[in-house]
Amino acid sequence: MNMINIAWSGLQAAQFGMSVTSMNISNALTPGYSRQGIIQSSVVTMGQGGMSAGAGVQVESIRRVSDQYLTNQVWQSNSKASYYGINNQYLSSLEKVIGTDSTSLGTGLDDFFSALSALTKEPESEASRQQLLNQAGSLATRFNNMNDFINSQKTSVTNQRNTMVGQINSLTAGIADYNKKIMEMDSTGGNSNVLRDQRDELVKQLSTYADVKVTEDSNGSYAVAMKNGQPLVSGKVAGELSSSLDGNGDPVLSLNFSNTSFSLNPSTGGQLGALYDYETGELAQMQSSVQGMAEAVGNALQRPAGERLR
Repeated sequence: MNMINIAWSGLQAAQFGMSVTSMNISNALTPGYSRQGIIQSSVVTMGQGGMSAGAGVQVESIRRVSDQYLTNQVWQSNSKASYYGINNQYLSSLEKVIGTDSTSLGTGLDDFFSALSALTKEPESEASRQQLLNQAGSLATRFNNMNDFINSQKTSVTNQRNTMVGQINSLTAGIADYNKKIMEMDSTGGNSNVLRDQRDELVKQLSTYADVKVTEDSNGSYAVAMKNGQPLVSGKVAGELSSSLDGNGDPVLSLNFSNTSFSLNPSTGGQLGALYDYETGELAQMQSSVQGMAEAVGNALQRPAGERLR
């Protein structure tokens, strides 16, 4: 009879393992799904003078096959890739405007100063005067178009940042909700592996927008923080980001967590940080350069002793 019981326990364990394998195969293409496996142990019998080989096998638990270190590396890599992706998107559009002859300020300045040089050699030439006026008008149009482009880029960055902040708040609220579900599931002895996969998928999406640090508490919940340490999620509680512009038009990022407000460094990494770095870096430099070139043109048109082109 003992042999039958042992064999039966083996069949039950094998059947359980096949169910888990079937689950793995069914979710092979499910985003964020982690493979599962069973943990088995032998069933020990007591007594019988040491003459019992045991009572078979039992399934102790279902193991989630996941390496947290590697998962964290994936999240960090995702933040970096997302940062450079959004940065490249804006830089490419800026490069097109700068590098195209029809819109380039460099081309316009070359044509303008060439016409100005021709007029200085033939100050009485009506054709040279008209050519300079034409080039001056063309250059003014280029400056206006460049200024419009810079303003449109600022508007685009602001709108995209506001959208990202809303998405971040939605993701952090979702992570906090999964923390709650996982703790409740674990407390009743249930299998929370699928919930953990779904939570990790939300963290992966969150890492697209910002560089985050994730630690797992002893109760199985995630604590999620910005790279500088400000908390986004702690247990069942999620913070809320907000974005605005100060009096100078510079972006301001704030975090409200448990009725406490934090002022954040907008250079957060990920796509959100890329927007800030582009706006205050390359775009601000371009705006300054355009203003400098406009002043240079104005100075070049100032004639000695009050002379003017007629």
